Amino acid sequence: PQLAQIVPPNEVVVLISFELALGDVRGMMNLCIPYNAIERISGKLSANSWVTYGRKTATPEMMQSIGQTLRGSLVSLNVRLAATRITTGELLGLRVGDIITTNKDIHSPLLVSVEGVPKFHASPGAFKNHKAIRIVDVIANPADAIGE
Repeated sequence: PQLAQIVPPNEVVVLISFELALGDVRGMMNLCIPYNAIERISGKLSANSWVTYGRKTATPEMMQSIGQTLRGSLVSLNVRLAATRITTGELLGLRVGDIITTNKDIHSPLLVSVEGVPKFHASPGAFKNHKAIRIVDVIANPADAIGE
């Protein structure tokens, strides 16, 4: 979730803000910790210990480690075959074997999104007796693909 309220609005908290960067994508993440959750370890925290922490430059080893971790991460990939509009009555009347027509040309490329962001155009096909797609184009600007 983007927001999980776990303490009353007037509770004392510690707010930690992070700037995250992955390639050209940057974003902010705020972590809010209730004071009562860190009260037990507050004696171990001192101003001197926090001074030694700061912005660190990523070393090649760190980048390689992060890259290896990311390469093993699963992402959601979605291929949009077509879109159309039908009436509620038509929707309620749908049965197994019914055909829904669309205005999409069967030869026009399909939109491929990664984690909900348009990334590629592809053509449908088969590979080793499985349904498959072949990437035919990389979408340089995802905003251009909105509405496809």
